[in-house]
Amino acid sequence: MGQGFSLATPRAGGAGIDVPELSDLVYERSVGTGGFMKSIRARHHDGVVLAKVLIKPYPMSLDKYKQQIIHERRALADVPNALPYQRAIETETNGYIVRQFLYNSLYDRLSTRPFLEDIEKRFLAFQLLCGLRDCHAKGVYHGDIKTENILVTSWNWLYLADFSGHATSLFLETPIFSLSQLYSYRRGEYDPGILHLSKIPDKELREMIAHMIQPDPQKRYSAEQYLEFFKGKVFPEYFYSFLHQYMELITDISSGYAPRGTARVVSEADQRIERVWSDFDKISYFLGYQNGDIHRAAGERQLSPRLGLGHFPVRLNIPNNEHHVSADKQPSADDGTLIFLTLVVSSLRNTAHASARVKACDILLAFAERLTDEAKLDRVLPYLVALLRDKCDLVVVSAIRAITQLLDLVKVITPVNSQIFLDYIMPRLEPMLLDTQRPIVRATYASCLGKLAITADRFLSMAATLRADGSAALADPEIEPGNEAEAAFAGLFDNARRELTEIFEAHTKTLIEDSDPFVRRAFLTSVPDLCIFFGAAQANDIILTHLNTYLNDRDWMLKCAFFDTIVGISAFLGSNTLEKFILPLMVQAITDPEEHVVQGALRALAELAGLGLLTKRTYSELVGTIARFAMHPNIWIREAAAEFVAAGTRFLGLAYLRVQVLPQLRPYLKPGRVLTADWGELGLLEALQRPLSRAVFEQALLWAAKADRGDFWRGGRNEEDEQWLSKLRNLGLAQEDEPKLLALREFIWRLSQIKARDSASQEATNTTILNSIIPLRSLGITPQTVLFDEEPLPPAVVTPEPDVGAPRTIKDALLDASMSIDDPVGKKRRAALNNHRSRLGSRDNMSPMSTDSRRPLDEDPSLTPTASRQGEGSRDTSRRPSSALGKTAATLSPTDDGGSAQDSPYSTRRGLRHQTSAMNLMNRKDSGKTGPETGTTETNAFGEMEGAFSPAPIRIASTPDTNAGLEYAKTKLRANHTYTGNDPSILKMLDAMYVDNYPHDVYEYGPMRGKFSIPAAEVVEEYQLGVGGWGGEYAVWCEHFKQQQQHADATGSASVLVLATNRSVGDLSGWGNKEGPRGYEAWEVDEDRPEGMLGRFATNLETSPMANVDRGVRAMIVGTGATDEQREVRHAFIVTAGSDKKLRFWDLSRIENSVVFSGLQPDEGRPTFTASHPTPSMTLNTERWPRQVAAGSSSSGTSTPTAANGGAAHRRRSAGTTTHAANRPPRSTVISLEQQQLLRSHLDAVTDVALLESPYTMTVSVDRGGVVFVFQ
Repeated sequence: MGQGFSLATPRAGGAGIDVPELSDLVYERSVGTGGFMKSIRARHHDGVVLAKVLIKPYPMSLDKYKQQIIHERRALADVPNALPYQRAIETETNGYIVRQFLYNSLYDRLSTRPFLEDIEKRFLAFQLLCGLRDCHAKGVYHGDIKTENILVTSWNWLYLADFSGHATSLFLETPIFSLSQLYSYRRGEYDPGILHLSKIPDKELREMIAHMIQPDPQKRYSAEQYLEFFKGKVFPEYFYSFLHQYMELITDISSGYAPRGTARVVSEADQRIERVWSDFDKISYFLGYQNGDIHRAAGERQLSPRLGLGHFPVRLNIPNNEHHVSADKQPSADDGTLIFLTLVVSSLRNTAHASARVKACDILLAFAERLTDEAKLDRVLPYLVALLRDKCDLVVVSAIRAITQLLDLVKVITPVNSQIFLDYIMPRLEPMLLDTQRPIVRATYASCLGKLAITADRFLSMAATLRADGSAALADPEIEPGNEAEAAFAGLFDNARRELTEIFEAHTKTLIEDSDPFVRRAFLTSVPDLCIFFGAAQANDIILTHLNTYLNDRDWMLKCAFFDTIVGISAFLGSNTLEKFILPLMVQAITDPEEHVVQGALRALAELAGLGLLTKRTYSELVGTIARFAMHPNIWIREAAAEFVAAGTRFLGLAYLRVQVLPQLRPYLKPGRVLTADWGELGLLEALQRPLSRAVFEQALLWAAKADRGDFWRGGRNEEDEQWLSKLRNLGLAQEDEPKLLALREFIWRLSQIKARDSASQEATNTTILNSIIPLRSLGITPQTVLFDEEPLPPAVVTPEPDVGAPRTIKDALLDASMSIDDPVGKKRRAALNNHRSRLGSRDNMSPMSTDSRRPLDEDPSLTPTASRQGEGSRDTSRRPSSALGKTAATLSPTDDGGSAQDSPYSTRRGLRHQTSAMNLMNRKDSGKTGPETGTTETNAFGEMEGAFSPAPIRIASTPDTNAGLEYAKTKLRANHTYTGNDPSILKMLDAMYVDNYPHDVYEYGPMRGKFSIPAAEVVEEYQLGVGGWGGEYAVWCEHFKQQQQHADATGSASVLVLATNRSVGDLSGWGNKEGPRGYEAWEVDEDRPEGMLGRFATNLETSPMANVDRGVRAMIVGTGATDEQREVRHAFIVTAGSDKKLRFWDLSRIENSVVFSGLQPDEGRPTFTASHPTPSMTLNTERWPRQVAAGSSSSGTSTPTAANGGAAHRRRSAGTTTHAANRPPRSTVISLEQQQLLRSHLDAVTDVALLESPYTMTVSVDRGGVVFVFQ
């Protein structure tokens, strides 16, 4: 009953799975047909399944077997190594059983490359015994265990599909019995140990198998007993403690593992690799890696080359296990590492994200340290080579680096791998040279080419050794006796060496002449190894002739890389080649305009001198040229020059130094200094005089570039030279420093000439680029000039039909309502929205608003049927449903829109209760006046809040002005430029140019914001931001924004922090830490988080329930505006509101223009606004109120402090203060004034304020009582 059937089995006919019970399966193909069952592979939405179909030979019931299968499925549901059938279906003619489809059985896996190693076979046998143990514990027994019924995944996880009792053929890879041998064995006439078991090298394993096949079943152990008895003998300890459980978790995707630090959806393969990568420290611990080697390797300091391309040994970036790859950890035989390696490589081909493949490269290298050389080449290398075709650059880079490192770890090769470079590796690396679109890939391959060449040469030598000792014979000695085989061997080695040389020579020439300077820089790291591979003669012809051209390149980093590499090349090629071909170019590079190149050349010369590659004569000549650089202002150049001079003391005698070297150094040494034999670099640096200053050096360089009339740079001196010298003396050139300038005179002159030539060459290059531009007129394209309209388009104006009897503003409407109570209500309901709608045009004399949301006001009762039916004057019956009804109110029909809220269901109006308005204070009637509706539920509401008006369609008079407005509204919206085409790309470009040059959108979207703000009023209500404890002054609000400023030479932006205290408002236009006169201090809010800033001063606001404290600013908004004179300059302003019911406008550019624009009482004087500067980086804006004295008091009133909003605090009279009744105004006057204040200011603390820029600038404020005011 395996997954397939033998071809000799009779076919069962044309059975299929086209039944309603299996409608979720899609037929793919037939797997096999037996005598009474047919196997079909089908596709399910969760994967591939195997369906077996039984054709009933006659009418019969299969319910007994169906129930048995269902029982087995439930019993084996939690057995990890069992795969029972998931469905059992019976129809009238057929029976169906369905389970998951696996591609390989153990029979297939034993005959598939790469062949199973001994540790893998042990793990499969361990899983088989575990599966049998768990199944027997559930009361389920198999009876037909064979390799065809044991299914294996690609990472060697085993499933028992149709269940048996022995595992011998797993280790022998052949059946232990034939049928006749089985009968002979039962009779005691055949011993399998002589013919088969003797081939198993492990003694404990032979004993376990021999015990399993005893003829007497009573002498055999159970699966659990075998696992327990051979623990630590056949099966390693980590099989029991770690490996089996871990592989079960990583196989079962229902474990729900997700990579840490990511929220993206990953595939099963990505999850497995991510899990192994993150759990590598645990894996290494249980597999016995923690023996100190890795920690020692991690603690070793790896010296990275100055090129910054030290790929080898590769450093593995694995969590909690970072170390450099080492070949010292290779075991004698494969262990559990091979099982985890199989898991990673089987998942590698199915990964969805490049990051998983990059991590897999590090994991494979880490596992390769613990694998045998044969496993490295057979199990790891093919998967890394497959990654070379990946589309992600980083994956290819990681693969090239890992391949190079892996091959370097191999110390012994098998005969089958002797030609691996010529036949396998180099042909697959060659496409890296032709990939011109990915320079990072070419750069990585260039840096690895030298290591690959050395490794290939070593592999060729090992192959030659194998052939020499007969391990890899070229011919059969019995067929070809004599010396013919040895002759063929010698010729084959020479041919292989020649082929390798040709391949690497071609790759070297391609990379050494690459157009990308970064590729050439990376190639320089491979040059020393390539020189060793080619030999001195070929290296001189192939590499050195092209390498010298690098010093003529404009890339200074390439030149520095050349000097880092040239020391190793010179040591290999010898001093003769150095002095003839390399040294002249290095001396020429000393005058390079880039100081890094000069320092690199001097450092390379010092290293060459330290290696003894320079003759005495050459060294003495170079000392005269290099010693002058001891006066260079660059400290690195001075240290390199001192290092070169000190390097000669190692090989030269004291007499030679005093005769030949000291006279050339004496002009640069301090007086009285004597050269000694043990004088090193540090001693020489201490003995040198002070160098030229950088300012003098740069001015001298400028002098040399403009010395057309001077003679100083030619050896003389004239009047113009004296003028330049006076400039240098003003910059600090002393009399004793002039010899230093003379020493560097030739260097400075050459440097100025080179810079002038480079500048001219750059200008010529730019001119060439400009000349290569193709004129549009030559292509028949006519340029078009597009003009922008700087002013924004004016809004459409539509004038409604005038109504003499109706008020024009909300203020007039409410004032009229307070004066004429008994007037008809019809005229009072029309006033609120007409003035705003007069600015909006419509089509066909109808308002553009929707009929259900914004109906205009009209007197015609025929257009308001609801009002006619329910009573025109009733406030309750003509009220519009409020916003608390949310979407319900918006979906009512037009005829119901004017109806009462009482008509709506109770569920929509139960949260509303009506409150009388402030008009009751004047003993007026409440009819016809809008009162606030307060919600008592916690449901979020969406919609609009309007007054108690009866909506009806608006009528617009057909006047000439109105018709013109309607015609304007019907016209197409005109763009802000003169382009008349419809090309979307051009329109997008012009729109972007308009936004950049005419930023009118700033009016709509507000100013540029910084990183920090505290927009929530609740924060200020809950906490008090103390600012140092200045007698009760504390911060109550802060805002951070960026403001454009106009300077004398340009327009820039400044970062501003606005801080409001209970006494003042200040803006900090620059950040500093200076203490001001009053202790104000600014800090770097750009670098501080909002919660961090709040945490600096957070304390409780109220100390007692009866605290009568002015809480100050409740809301603040920051904006920018422009004046008519300077529209390109934006000026910042602030609007604040708070508990004193006042709204303030703060002009940060001209503080004297600030004003209280709402809430100012008639008896209050107007405040004055002043600006002060506690620190140079801080501006403090303060509002001061006029001093008021209480009359008729025995104790005079005190000056009122400024409030937290910047205004006066609540005025409190002193004890004993009285007010004469004669000074009180009449009651009617007070009532009239209070009525007017209802229309102008808030009656309670303002809790929030907003700024609107469209259609015109407005402020919207709301107080604690729910009243909203809009001011223009």
